[in-house]
Amino acid sequence: MKKIVLVLAVMISAFAASAQKMASASAETLTKGKSSGVYVFTLPAEVTTEKVEELKKYYDHYFTTAFDQGKHEVKFTLTENEPLNRRVISRFMAGVEVKEYKVGDKTYASFDALFDQYMK
Repeated sequence: MKKIVLVLAVMISAFAASAQKMASASAETLTKGKSSGVYVFTLPAEVTTEKVEELKKYYDHYFTTAFDQGKHEVKFTLTENEPLNRRVISRFMAGVEVKEYKVGDKTYASFDALFDQYMK
């Protein structure tokens, strides 16, 4: 019986560890971002202010970052509204371990898919 419980615990732990973290954004915000250079994403609850502060310093050249811990929203303001600056957002998202993106009722399996649809 102990072995069965242990096996189940290990399986549940492995499943939880492999769960995909998802960020979300509205289609309207993403569409407006192409002209305004401002993008807002809601991050998973596990993302902390400390993690955002740690990561954002690496991307000062491309965008500034403001994080609202209460809403778990990160706001990217591009320093130059260029495709490269928009693409670098993917590095930040990888740093907070986001793998999937939800826009409305559609889920994108990668930042590249989201980028091609809304940010290119």
